[in-house]
Amino acid sequence: MSEQTVLQRLSNWLHMTLYTEIIDYPMEGNSPRAEYLLQLLIDFTDFLQESIPVCELFLTKYLYTWNGSDYRPYILQLITRFRIWPFEKMNDLLLEPLRKLFFCSSVYFKCQVLYSFTTLLRNFVSIEWPRYKGRPDGDGGNIAGSALDINETFAFGEPLGEFSAMNTITEFIGFVDSLCALGLLVEGSNSLLLHHSLAFYELVSKIHTVYNFPYVCLPSEGIALRAMYSSDAMVLSRICQLLCNYKKEIDHLKTLQDDEHATASMAIIPQMNSYILHLCNLLWRGKAFHADSLLSVTAKDVPQLDLSDYNSIFSIWEHPALQWCASLYDIESGGAPQDKNTAKEYLNYLQSLQLGGIDTFLTTYIQRYAKKSP
Repeated sequence: MSEQTVLQRLSNWLHMTLYTEIIDYPMEGNSPRAEYLLQLLIDFTDFLQESIPVCELFLTKYLYTWNGSDYRPYILQLITRFRIWPFEKMNDLLLEPLRKLFFCSSVYFKCQVLYSFTTLLRNFVSIEWPRYKGRPDGDGGNIAGSALDINETFAFGEPLGEFSAMNTITEFIGFVDSLCALGLLVEGSNSLLLHHSLAFYELVSKIHTVYNFPYVCLPSEGIALRAMYSSDAMVLSRICQLLCNYKKEIDHLKTLQDDEHATASMAIIPQMNSYILHLCNLLWRGKAFHADSLLSVTAKDVPQLDLSDYNSIFSIWEHPALQWCASLYDIESGGAPQDKNTAKEYLNYLQSLQLGGIDTFLTTYIQRYAKKSP
């Protein structure tokens, strides 16, 4: 019996069993047999490091009737192993059903979906993308990743036609960005959702240096600003570290002068500079409502602020996310003055609280502060 015959029989059996145990299951609730089968599929795809086409076919049909609850851990894990498809196909069959569930479900479900999308992107750039470049080690080959016959690199070879894998990945990143931005708008800048959104962009911010994928993309303004003004200290530290990651990423991409995708990515530099300037104004320069900020808010726009220096209310000493840190530091330091002369000691204290992203940001982007650093 040939290998192809064995794979075809296995695919046919999986197709019938999944339909019988899940879609056509007559009882309410989860079937233990189906849960066991799904877990075996997860283990099998993890072992192969690729998805099974018949499993993808089942999932894309099941998602249109899925309530977001049945078999949730298994469904979301299987999604993270999908192969790279043409984006139009992936959007219609996979992303659109999940997008509809995303906006009518709880914050917890939203976070689970974003976690799955982050894992799916990591699978794309670490495992799938090197296959589309033509070499398993990810070096050389067609950097555009388009129109390649790579079926011989898969255990379950199934043609997907000619398409640009590069475009699929970049459009997928844009899709998740819009999902994060709208989700944060719906959920009122929920801190847990912010953390999962930043986790996705922490992967994006290292997508070239770690995975050799020649592309970089910043979070949209709605995500970045919500992180900068968050009342969660860890969120603030993460957005600071994120902007430092992007600096390294852009420096690496600048060396790829002959790559059109890397060159196109340089268009984000003005946007990144505006993010950096705005965050420097907030945390260090005392210009929270300066005219060159992203928000362009002035004192006349906030007459209710009864403060002697309203521009400093988001500084490292007074930022809502860091007020408790400043209070603890004041107690432990015996009431040391809160000014730039003692900032280094205070930022060392923030590092001891696992908030080192703020110090890294200031060391990277504030020249005068960097020169004072030991």
